[in-house]
Amino acid sequence: MSERGGPMTIITTQPDHRYLDVSIKFEPRKITIGFRNNIQANRYHQLMSKEPFVRDMDLNSQVSNRSVSLRLPSRVTEIVSSSSCGGFYIHFSDEQLASEWQKTLLLWKFRDGSKTKLYIDRRIGNSLLNEMLGIPEPRPSSSELRSPGEALTSAPPPVYL
Repeated sequence: MSERGGPMTIITTQPDHRYLDVSIKFEPRKITIGFRNNIQANRYHQLMSKEPFVRDMDLNSQVSNRSVSLRLPSRVTEIVSSSSCGGFYIHFSDEQLASEWQKTLLLWKFRDGSKTKLYIDRRIGNSLLNEMLGIPEPRPSSSELRSPGEALTSAPPPVYL
């Protein structure tokens, strides 16, 4: 398969509703993060669009349905397959860029004490992800608040004589 006359290579993680999806495209160089729902994707995109780092690095954050894509900078020198890092990690040419990427883009963690190798925490739970993105947790419905076996009506308790 080709794009604009050149070869196109895509690396992607196996789809699994429990994890975030990630794919990398090399022409043009970009990473796409698939969230569990549109609300998370839109909020991540909003947060990234406001970040000076994202604008200064021209990461070109774009949202489509439940996915957000970002341009990969040229200072990403290597992308390595890794089962221990949720599928792969990316290697930056300098510590300062890697540190800023990790701090700003929220979902990234350093690999095994490295200062230049980062991976996406694909196994992040919904509650923690929503908290990081500033999305309020849904309030439980009244039926979820009932204890098992509790009646649906609010009749007064029986009176015993």
